Amino acid sequence: SRRSRRRREWAMMAAAGRWVAGAAEAAPPPPAVSEAAAVRSACASAMEALSACMQKGSDDAGCMQARMGLTMCIAQQVCSAEADLFHSYKGSADGEGGVA
Repeated sequence: SRRSRRRREWAMMAAAGRWVAGAAEAAPPPPAVSEAAAVRSACASAMEALSACMQKGSDDAGCMQARMGLTMCIAQQVCSAEADLFHSYKGSADGEGGVA
């Protein structure tokens, strides 16, 4: 299929360490394996907490906190400036907290 062909092309280009002109505009490159592994490693405990909650089948406040914890952990790894800004709003009801 066209999708599997594109994935093979991405893999070949990534392995060769180059991108064909226009390929980056057509679709974003797949995330680097090492970056994904780093996120998984850094957020392993948050993933485990959410997984345990989901296995119980509950959807209480504890599960919502586990989801937010995982989201924030991933955000800290991927876009730390935005995660820090979001965290600075903690406790602010009007959205004006923490930002000078």
